[in-house]
Amino acid sequence: MDSKNLVVYIKQIVLSKGGDVTYELFNHFLSYILLLVMGLELAQMLIRRTPESIAQVMLYAIARKTLIHSNKMSEVLIGVVAFEIIFVLLRFI
Repeated sequence: MDSKNLVVYIKQIVLSKGGDVTYELFNHFLSYILLLVMGLELAQMLIRRTPESIAQVMLYAIARKTLIHSNKMSEVLIGVVAFEIIFVLLRFI
């Protein structure tokens, strides 16, 4: 995985004719971006070792799961509740 893949995804999305193909391409693109962000946040968490950095990694992991892999509305609701719990915990840390 490298930055060339990002350019290829963007090019494919722009040049596609729309419909389900564009949705699938955007879904793969978003999954790839969130995976890269999670990797960066994980590296920062290992360097900083603070509760806030751990919570940020958890937020990105929940966001990726909720946006990419949720097929049912109940899964989205659980993701939203998990976000709320982490934000409340961050507020009181």
